[in-house]
Amino acid sequence: MAKQNKYHFSGSKTSTGLDQPLHLTKWVTTWILPEALRKKYGNIQVIDEQMLNLSGLDLDKLPSALEQFYKGTKRKFIGTIVDTSVDLTMDFECNVDKTTGEIYPYALFRDWSKICYDAETGTQLPKEDYVGQIVIEVHNLKGTVLRKTEFPIIFPQDKPNEWSLNRVSDEIYKLSMKFHAENGEQKFSK
Repeated sequence: MAKQNKYHFSGSKTSTGLDQPLHLTKWVTTWILPEALRKKYGNIQVIDEQMLNLSGLDLDKLPSALEQFYKGTKRKFIGTIVDTSVDLTMDFECNVDKTTGEIYPYALFRDWSKICYDAETGTQLPKEDYVGQIVIEVHNLKGTVLRKTEFPIIFPQDKPNEWSLNRVSDEIYKLSMKFHAENGEQKFSK
């Protein structure tokens, strides 16, 4: 039996198994809006279509370490309390609907933020009225879902970012939104 060279492609699982990289561009989101927004916005596929990136999808957590001292010697243990919520940041490009003049998805997120708290009127609704849901699916090139993350509770953590107007730069308005998500469950294909 010939000795395999670990520096030759024949020693590589990826090379010999024809394994494919995990492409972080292959993902889709599905949203369920709060009841107060469903009638007005109906088809919300546009949220996923306009989304450029999503970060903060971190459900793998550990509690912080605890310290204890014994005669000047420090010992550490894993703690027992962990924050299981996540803060998601998403960026979108905005377009203007030629029929209605509505800026999407800006208008939707502006209205969502207002049902959390309306600075003009001081109105603040209870949590049950402003939470939505989101499902995030990461898949391979063939469309097989590799990781599915479901959040039954999601709501804006911050208002839409400001508009920075500029007459010398030809830029599309990029909307940045921060969301707070709770009770996340993730499933991996294997």
